[in-house]
Amino acid sequence: MKKIEKVKSDRLEAIYNEAKLNRIVLNRDEYAKKLGYSRSHLFKMLQGEYEITNETIKRAEELLNITENVSREKNYLSKRNDLKNNSSAKRIPLYDAPAAAGITQTEMSPIHAPSGTIDVGDLLHDSQAAIRIYGNSMIPNYPPGCVVGLTKCQSKFIEPGEVYVIETRDRRMLKRIFYKNDEADSEFFTLYSDNTMVFEGGARNGKLAYPPFDLPKDEIVSIFTVTGVIKRNANSVIINRKQ
Repeated sequence: MKKIEKVKSDRLEAIYNEAKLNRIVLNRDEYAKKLGYSRSHLFKMLQGEYEITNETIKRAEELLNITENVSREKNYLSKRNDLKNNSSAKRIPLYDAPAAAGITQTEMSPIHAPSGTIDVGDLLHDSQAAIRIYGNSMIPNYPPGCVVGLTKCQSKFIEPGEVYVIETRDRRMLKRIFYKNDEADSEFFTLYSDNTMVFEGGARNGKLAYPPFDLPKDEIVSIFTVTGVIKRNANSVIINRKQ
């Protein structure tokens, strides 16, 4: 393969890799189709058997919008680096702990002090603290490994149906809270999980894997409003209320 053809082949391959990374195309078949070729024709161009014209390179860049995506990615990384290097970047306490194995109603082991701090930047800027979530009871909105931002409630009055982190003397839980029997003056909260999975077969067939349960108000030390969530593969501040 001549040097100029090798440069073009490498460029075409680099565009494909960038497009796949940004999910503009899923595979080489889709990439070839967007360029107006079959997969076998594209393969032969990359191998130097067929000529790669400047028009083909231009078409790839235009169709896949690579230049704009690279620019957007650079701008994003630049902003994140600015936040990281900024001495005034907001750091809040991060609470972390292993899951309470075998206990479906309690997703968190006892925690009484933060394990460190986390730089939330502009994602959870209005949060006072953050906590990592373990267990499956609140999927899909709060998957295992995600980090939620928190602000402390000044009273035990809650907005029914909202998600809170409840702290008792020996545990913390992320749950959706209602007043028991919808009575605001009740001495109990009823805590619900978003995961509605049911058992199939066995002694608990048809029953919820994470059933709602009541918690006496006088056992609660603190209640925290969930301000948002940072998931493992995406950053998003999701709507708190379950639809």
